[in-house]
Amino acid sequence: MNLQPISYDELNPRQKENYNFQKSAAILADYGFNCIKLADDWQGADFLADHIDGTQTLRVQLKGRVTIDKKYIGQDLYMNFKVAGTWYLVPHDELIDIIGQATNWLNTQSWQQEHGAYSSNNPSLTLLEKLRPFALDTIPEPGIVQPQATAELPLSSVDTGINVTEGSHSEAGNPQRGRANNIKQAAVALAQAGYDCTPPSRKLTDVDILAQHKGGTGAIKVRCPGRAAIYKGCLGQSIYLSFQDQNGVWYLIPHDELVSIAGETTPWLDSHPWRVDGWYSSAKPSARMRDGLRPFALNAGP
Repeated sequence: MNLQPISYDELNPRQKENYNFQKSAAILADYGFNCIKLADDWQGADFLADHIDGTQTLRVQLKGRVTIDKKYIGQDLYMNFKVAGTWYLVPHDELIDIIGQATNWLNTQSWQQEHGAYSSNNPSLTLLEKLRPFALDTIPEPGIVQPQATAELPLSSVDTGINVTEGSHSEAGNPQRGRANNIKQAAVALAQAGYDCTPPSRKLTDVDILAQHKGGTGAIKVRCPGRAAIYKGCLGQSIYLSFQDQNGVWYLIPHDELVSIAGETTPWLDSHPWRVDGWYSSAKPSARMRDGLRPFALNAGP
């Protein structure tokens, strides 16, 4: 029996489609849906989602990115896709309306041609905020304790000095529920590394934590995006970022230093989100980028 984890990037297109269906179906089960995969793309749908109330059967088109297509207009289809780790389920025609309000996609040549379509795997913050009501959040099973990002010390066992509630700051590139948890987890990692953490004043809208190392002479301003992230609005502001990579390693790094490392090790600075929207983020920085981040690691990972 092979119980080794697989790498999504190494799957072929058909395997990726099957993988995404299983992931999405598992989350939709929390919302009372039983998902049935279709083999022939029946009436434009990749799968059917039957609700336990017996009154709803959704025809769902599964995509690897935010997608609109003129061939789906008027077909009563739902679009199912994932962005930055969050799954969304949106009526296709309503998605067109939302995109028209938040982007210029409907003015592009790609959309305006007779059989037009448009898709993106890096949607803007404005679009993601409008899609928030359609996000599918994983619902914990009763009695199941969810694992903490800092495995060696639970959040509740550390007095970080930080007490935040859901919705503290809106996070560019990561507008998801769990924002408060990002801050709490970063505060734990900082406390373990010898920092005293206090909440910032309300005037510091781009800052989540003020952190002062024990024995240090001054506090640093820290932002906790939950992932590696860079923001044009933070350039030159003497802000530090604290985040965790996919291997469980926590970092504390000056924002502008992270921008320099991103420029040397990734194509982030040439991306549409950075050039147009002013930000870029990734929950899984590349091995080359992680090598550049190594001097700023707070821990060795779990």
